[in-house]
Amino acid sequence: MSDPSNETPLEAEACTVAFKEWAAVCDALCDGKVDLILRKGGIHERRGKFRPEHDRFWLMATRFHQDAADLAPFLRGSLPTPPPEGVVRLPGWCQVRKTWRISDEAELEALRGRHALSDETALQRFHYKEPGLWAIAVKVWGPEAPVEIADSPQYGGCRSWVELPGLPTAGLQAVQTHVPH
Repeated sequence: MSDPSNETPLEAEACTVAFKEWAAVCDALCDGKVDLILRKGGIHERRGKFRPEHDRFWLMATRFHQDAADLAPFLRGSLPTPPPEGVVRLPGWCQVRKTWRISDEAELEALRGRHALSDETALQRFHYKEPGLWAIAVKVWGPEAPVEIADSPQYGGCRSWVELPGLPTAGLQAVQTHVPH
């Protein structure tokens, strides 16, 4: 495990992309409890399938379909407090370290503890429609306090990626990951 305290984000300009994810998963990433996102895709994805289109993005915390029972046991008691009505919370910014397609369910066992989903939920998603999941290993950067922006209809729907107004990444601090690799 390296010490990221002296690292700086590669993108010091503005980032205009957000990745929608359950608030509890965002918090686990921003707290360094996990470093991996598992994704199948949303109803509104192109052709109904997720694609890892971006290598840098803000995390957009959502509660859509979030259920504590779907989280890994070590996260079930940590559902975050929602932001005020009409506000969207962006708790961190990510740089993708590696993206790959999981095509063998046995690989999920090897990734336990690196992602925030329960074993049952990961398997359920793996087998939904056709076998497979995307794995996205990330380096997370956090602001002193989560960034909050006004909600907009363009952020709605069951999709992974949304366009944002350009939000600066300068001054973000690297999150120390506590996940064994």
